[in-house]
Amino acid sequence: MTAANRLIQISIAVSILFYLTIFIDERVGFSDFSDPAFLMTHVVLEMTSIFIAISIAVQGWLFTRIGDNYKQLIFSSLFFAVGIFDILHILTVAGMPGSLMVEPSVTGWFWSVARITETILFIILMVELDSPLKLRGLKSMAAVLSIFYVTSISIFILLLQSELPMLVVDRRPTLLFNAGMALSTIVHLGILLYLLSLEKKGKTNSIEVGFIAPASIFLLFSTLVYSFTAITDWSATVSHVFKVAGYGFLFVLIFVRYGQRPFKEVEEISNTYERFLNSVGEGIYGIDFQGKVTFVNDSAVEMLGFRRDELVGRSSHPIIHHTKTDGSPYFMEECPICLAVETNDYSFVTDEVFWRKDGTNFPVEYFTQPLVSEGAAGTMVTFKDVTESEKLKRLEIQHQNIQYEVALAVTVQEALLKSTNTVPMAFDTGVVSIPFKELNGDFYTLVPDEEGVFVSIADVSGKGIPAAIQMTMMKFAMDQKESPQTVLARINKFSAHYMEQASFITMFCSYIDLASKTLHYASGGHEPVLVYQPAEKRFRELNPTGPVLGISEGLKFKSDSIQLAAGDLVVLFTDGLVERKKHTEDTNRLLREAVLRADLSLDAATLAQEIFAQVNALEPYAIEDDQTLIILKI
Repeated sequence: MTAANRLIQISIAVSILFYLTIFIDERVGFSDFSDPAFLMTHVVLEMTSIFIAISIAVQGWLFTRIGDNYKQLIFSSLFFAVGIFDILHILTVAGMPGSLMVEPSVTGWFWSVARITETILFIILMVELDSPLKLRGLKSMAAVLSIFYVTSISIFILLLQSELPMLVVDRRPTLLFNAGMALSTIVHLGILLYLLSLEKKGKTNSIEVGFIAPASIFLLFSTLVYSFTAITDWSATVSHVFKVAGYGFLFVLIFVRYGQRPFKEVEEISNTYERFLNSVGEGIYGIDFQGKVTFVNDSAVEMLGFRRDELVGRSSHPIIHHTKTDGSPYFMEECPICLAVETNDYSFVTDEVFWRKDGTNFPVEYFTQPLVSEGAAGTMVTFKDVTESEKLKRLEIQHQNIQYEVALAVTVQEALLKSTNTVPMAFDTGVVSIPFKELNGDFYTLVPDEEGVFVSIADVSGKGIPAAIQMTMMKFAMDQKESPQTVLARINKFSAHYMEQASFITMFCSYIDLASKTLHYASGGHEPVLVYQPAEKRFRELNPTGPVLGISEGLKFKSDSIQLAAGDLVVLFTDGLVERKKHTEDTNRLLREAVLRADLSLDAATLAQEIFAQVNALEPYAIEDDQTLIILKI
């Protein structure tokens, strides 16, 4: 059972009990009031109902706004008329102190007109009049029409008072009076049944049913009291009690529906703003003209480490903005936030700090915005913790410095490789070297002398700038034109002594004697060199054992040699060309296939490009390292 249904049942039960007391009074006669007592009771109850009626009217007029429906305005205006008619009823009651000298029938007519108007009110409550008010002057117009209505009816009754029929004769209602009350009773009963049916179907507001239905019940019994039975002191008292109760429910309804609405709207707006403030990531707080915090959002509370009650109502500057970045005191006269309160100016600051409750600080960017409302000045401060932004800025500066150094290293690399590529060779040479990133970790050089050519290829771990430095050192060592094993020993000693422990080099170093076509070579952990002999259609791998360079200074390297023949193809490469992380095998099979498929009649440069492309086309996995390929056609 809903609260509205429970309230309706209680109202019906109370009304029936009070109504039954009238019949008991008729038989027992316990309401033997003296005339003054009756008049006082009558006046108090009537004045109470009049006060409530006028309050309903005033409340409705005050709370009606542009955009509300017409029903509220009409309802309020007619209730004003009900209150005035009841006042005239009191003033025309015979024997009432200060009563008007009128015909006895007049007081009954004013009471009846008030009840008829009251019935019309309930009919209006049921009618759909949801068209919004659009004209600003309608409230004044409604008040004027209400006064006109009261005045017209009152003048009509007073002018025709001698001709108006009596509605009550010897305290018994006439047929005309009973007809009017019966009609009012039927209307109230119909309204009650209609509301209950709507409530059962869920088509109406339970608040409206919970107030309109009990009001209709009490006013229904208020009219029943005067119908078909003699009017006694007690029945009049009960009727007025019912009327006061009915008006009370309507007063509460108007207050709940319209009187509380502005406060609820303000509360909803306040809650909406609070949810909005708490949903943003930036800290936001407001200060008044004295610099005291008026509000603070959740993000600000979290960043500052204070509870909300430790900030609101207190001056913000001594708490969170008292010291500069360099540790010197920050006086309020210098603070842009404090100055913004005085000047109502906007400001944006990017290089200051706020202080947390635990005594630590954090860099902030903040924006001040003036808040001026009805002469009261204040400022809203929006700030964000830029600790991460500052880190990113520092990283960006470091990145720019590294990029500058990388550019220098690239320049060094390009100069080294360019000097190698421009040296005239005694045999056809082709080179392809593609860095995986900006800096190339692969190195190669060809240094001719009077009797032959020094040829080397290397792969430097770590890449980057250290690799460029090591390449410079390797170029210098190769330019000394010493034996392959001696070159490796010199580079190893330098790398082990001066470079990081995690840095190492793999290198294949060789010397080709042109007269004897002998290839002397030594390796420091590098990929084997392939020698393809077309005449015999076979490959030979040059894979002398030797440790990688840079691990220890005292390493020894051995050299070996092989006899070459005219037409032989010497293939030097780095591991990036033949290896991938996803490989299940670590061989140069694809490179051999590419050599066998290639047109060996091509010049070495073109042949190197073709073999390089063939290897990457045959390789199913993506490139993951620098790639270098050298082709020597003997």
